[in-house]
Amino acid sequence: MAYGISQGKLAVASGITREYLNKIESGKMKPSKELLETLHKELARFNPEAPLTMLFDYVKIRFPTLDIQ
Repeated sequence: MAYGISQGKLAVASGITREYLNKIESGKMKPSKELLETLHKELARFNPEAPLTMLFDYVKIRFPTLDIQ
């Protein structure tokens, strides 16, 4: 499944270099189990099918009034 993210963005999110990620994708390097889990977790964050969640801790709403005296 294509998520539309670059190798660089996934590498930064996973804490590795783009070059190292490229070697993993091309089969030149084998990632550790921990790194593989991290890559899966970070890919899941970029999943375009996942629901978007937002958390607001402060919201200021202003309503215009016309009762000027």
